[in-house]
Amino acid sequence: MFKSKVIKASAGTGKTFRLSLEYIGILLKMRRVSAEPVFKDILVVTFTRKATAEIRERIFNYLEILTDETHEGHNNLKSVLESFDGINCIINSDLQNLKDEYSKMLLNKHMVSIKTIDGFINFIFRNLVAPAKQIFDYVIDDNSEDEIYLEILNRILGKEEYFNSFEKIFLQFIQKGRSLDNYIDLIKSFILRRYVINEILRYGKKEKDELNYDDEIVDLLLGKFYDFLTEILGNEDDLKKILKSDIVKVFDIENLTPNKEEQIKKWKLRHCLDNSKCNMYNINDIAKKNFLKKNEKYEAELSVIVDLMHYFLLEKVQKEQSYLIDSAKYVYEIYDEIKMTGNSFSHNDLLFYSSELILDENNRFVAENEVTNLFYEYLAGKFRFCLIDEFQDTGISQWKIFLPVLREITGGKGKKDDGSFVIVGDDKQAIYGWRGGEKELLNCVEPFFRRFTDNIVAESLNTNYRSSGNVIEFVNKTFSSLNGISEKLAKNGIEWNYINVKPHSDDKQGYCKVLFDNYSDRNSNECKSKQEAFESFVNNVLLKSFEQGISPSSSVVLARTNKDLSKIGEILKEKNIPYVFESVGSILGHRLVKPFFYLLKWFNFGNITDLLFFFRSEGFGISNSDFFKITELYRGYGREKKAKPADRRILSYIIDSDVEFDCDLKDFFSRIASLNLNVRMKELVISVFRILDFEKKFNISSDYKNLFKFIGIAHDFDESKEPGSRNIRNFLRYLVKNKDAEFMKPDGLQCSDKLQLMSVHKSKGLEFKTVFLFLNFGSYYGNSSVLAFEALTEYKDYFTMLDSALLIRSSHLTKLKKINASNIENIKLIKDMTELKYKKELIGEVNNLYVALTRAKTNLIVYNLVNSKDGAEKVASKSDIYQTSKYLFKVYWDTFAEDLRENCFEKGEIIPEKEEEPVAEKEEIYSGFEELFNPESSLKCSEEDVENVYAAEAKAGELVHDFMQMIYYFKPPEIEAAERYILKKYGSWFSAETIKKIIETVLMQAEKYTEVFSEDWDHIFTEYILFDKDKKECRIDRFSVNFKDKKILIVDYKTGSVYDESQLDHYKKIISEMNMYKHFPKENIKAFFLRFNLKDIEF
Repeated sequence: MFKSKVIKASAGTGKTFRLSLEYIGILLKMRRVSAEPVFKDILVVTFTRKATAEIRERIFNYLEILTDETHEGHNNLKSVLESFDGINCIINSDLQNLKDEYSKMLLNKHMVSIKTIDGFINFIFRNLVAPAKQIFDYVIDDNSEDEIYLEILNRILGKEEYFNSFEKIFLQFIQKGRSLDNYIDLIKSFILRRYVINEILRYGKKEKDELNYDDEIVDLLLGKFYDFLTEILGNEDDLKKILKSDIVKVFDIENLTPNKEEQIKKWKLRHCLDNSKCNMYNINDIAKKNFLKKNEKYEAELSVIVDLMHYFLLEKVQKEQSYLIDSAKYVYEIYDEIKMTGNSFSHNDLLFYSSELILDENNRFVAENEVTNLFYEYLAGKFRFCLIDEFQDTGISQWKIFLPVLREITGGKGKKDDGSFVIVGDDKQAIYGWRGGEKELLNCVEPFFRRFTDNIVAESLNTNYRSSGNVIEFVNKTFSSLNGISEKLAKNGIEWNYINVKPHSDDKQGYCKVLFDNYSDRNSNECKSKQEAFESFVNNVLLKSFEQGISPSSSVVLARTNKDLSKIGEILKEKNIPYVFESVGSILGHRLVKPFFYLLKWFNFGNITDLLFFFRSEGFGISNSDFFKITELYRGYGREKKAKPADRRILSYIIDSDVEFDCDLKDFFSRIASLNLNVRMKELVISVFRILDFEKKFNISSDYKNLFKFIGIAHDFDESKEPGSRNIRNFLRYLVKNKDAEFMKPDGLQCSDKLQLMSVHKSKGLEFKTVFLFLNFGSYYGNSSVLAFEALTEYKDYFTMLDSALLIRSSHLTKLKKINASNIENIKLIKDMTELKYKKELIGEVNNLYVALTRAKTNLIVYNLVNSKDGAEKVASKSDIYQTSKYLFKVYWDTFAEDLRENCFEKGEIIPEKEEEPVAEKEEIYSGFEELFNPESSLKCSEEDVENVYAAEAKAGELVHDFMQMIYYFKPPEIEAAERYILKKYGSWFSAETIKKIIETVLMQAEKYTEVFSEDWDHIFTEYILFDKDKKECRIDRFSVNFKDKKILIVDYKTGSVYDESQLDHYKKIISEMNMYKHFPKENIKAFFLRFNLKDIEF
């Protein structure tokens, strides 16, 4: 029996290595008891594309080494595997089994299931949600959400029913004079907090259940307050001495009525909470006793007001939460309609809809907290083993999808034997709390499953193979539970456990340095300005380190924000220090492609902003004088000609004008005017780059890489479109729609001779010989939401059940965190939940620090900067947990305070690196660059660059199977969606014309099979996987069921000339023996080959 494992792996301890060997260990143990391939039964889930690619590569590499006994690493890998539980000695038959498994994996790479979490959720959505909601085609788009939020707002304002519900929310949340963005943020909050709101509705937790408001106590308190006021109102001097003006205004004391009951009613129903002066600031301020002036005579009586204002605070929060919950259904109604009709979903949508469908008991995908066979039937596959990487980044909604799957895998009865899971993570590296990650889930897995089985173990990896001895010692000192950050957090009730890691060798090499510095935003002769502090970092830290022998090419500067990195980059640029700062995720943001993209937009839309952005880009950079001259000419043309902005005749207007420019802009405009825009996009891109003459302006290999890549993207667009659709407008749509796709990622981080600048978040999973960490504690750190409201939650039973939830305006959090503790239970609940939120935020920042420090292999230099003219030590002495960045600075300072010398701690010494000879990259690697820009040449994209795994005929067969997999009832929307998908997937194999011919042939031959595509079938499964009694997998291309007439139709698509007729009989036999179909008459279970003849098509 396999044991499930929860492995906590500190940074640099070989997490990916271990997970890859766990995969191979499963192959090895299973092949000892079964001759069937095992890899199809294993699912690996990671959280990034990079991790997915790395694990896949490791698994295949290690299998290659293990199956080659002559490889130098063979014995080492074999020895490590033999130490795994249940493997012991690896013999020749084991190696032969691995060779067989490896060869099958090479032939069926597409069946090796290693997915990102987004890919896994999309897999579920495509196979479960899409069929259930009759979605035949959809796109994943995370970039159009703002447009959808605006559409929701428009519909709310345009429909009386919606507006009436939202009017109170608008009044409560949107102050007079606020911009449209505030309304958008409110809608956005509903969508991004949908999971929690649905949980509140699902478990029936109304606001009254959580925040009880006791009318009797409030009446009593108001009565006491009224008595007190009437006692002192006769003496105006006493009133001014005792009460501050805020409380006088909040309670409208100057207009007090003589009738006590009437006044209490007035306060409760109208005056207090609806008074504009009774905002959260005043409630909080009064509740903190700031309303009192020094007057001991009335202090005891006035303490009544403290409790009273706490109740008002409670009522205000409760009312706002009630408004939010009542209005949420309208937002979701509109949102779902937009999504389902537009068939465009974000990754958050896929996760939400998938979890809702799976967890809905009516759908029978989950029973007794385990997924059912129906779940696997829809997914067309069944997993016996699940390996999950980076589990600390899992969110609660993802956990609730994983949980029934893992329960089923380890359940036992009615399942395949020997199922297990391996979960790997490090709660110290959980830095995606702002994205929904819940680090405590990693700590829940082992105790949760321990309730059902003893067949689970917890392990820790604590030997570091990445960093030098001094770096490891420094990290241990920083976070240690003995006088480190861990201990200091514990004193404030914050649990952040740290176990010292061990170096893999006894060497004491490496260099570490910590510096503390300060600046002031205010003009002061006593300390540096912010600009001077940044310059000090570059001059006294970076440049001096380079002088001492550290190589820029193996170094990185890490910072928490791109803003800080940009400022450092500006200083480096002034000093002519080459660096790489890829802060964008798409090639459209690359410095060479970006100006062209603006110019392309200007060609299409004619917006002057696009033209001006182009001219101010790095590739062009015109003067301010020319900038304003172009602006004025543009306006003049609009006034004189009254032409549309996109009218390209403006180019002639500029060329013919008397305006003189500082640079030769008129020549540039002349060349642009001569461009033919009605050509293939690849030709247009090349022509524009020739005109821009970027060859002389950019001379770095990564720039050329990205130029070639962008030209390739234009080529792919041309090949995927019919001639009439190859225009600028469609190309722009194509670029924007796919800007986050993998093929749109920029190259360039592999520069061999440049210093890299990178955010801490982007550095996760990477390592560098030298890390310069720039921590600007003068900037705000933390994940406080910019949304209109926050969802504060507490879960029970290992995050399987919502315990309490509070929807609260984000702007209230800064007020609530400072409120004094109260003896009113629900005020304490609010206070505790707010405090928990800030503690999580602080832990997230500590994790960011940990991730940054553990990227270093040999040298680690940390520059801490704080905004205070009084110096670092004074800032450290007066911070609390609610000031996230300052408190982190405090604990960091306290950790090194005793060892500091002139605000500096240093250990080890720098060992100078040998600089490699620079490579003549342009001449050697990109020798074809000049030919590309020769007007007589054109770029040819050779199909020989594509790995030819199968013959063209076999690939055409795959194309047919993929196309037919998307056809259910032969409806035009299905056919159109399938055609788009095929063009995108197979566009690099066949021309668009060839693909069109294949599809036309398939449709013509398939349309006569009316029975196959009849709407009488209740359920249609494509790529349906089932297992015979020997547990051998069978895959049916199309499986249709009619429960009413008890009919089944099995269809197997064939494009080749060889058929095994017994295959159909085998399928029929397996189906007839399944419990679900045993009562179907055998004569009603039919099967046949649907043959497609492609012999007339030339490949």
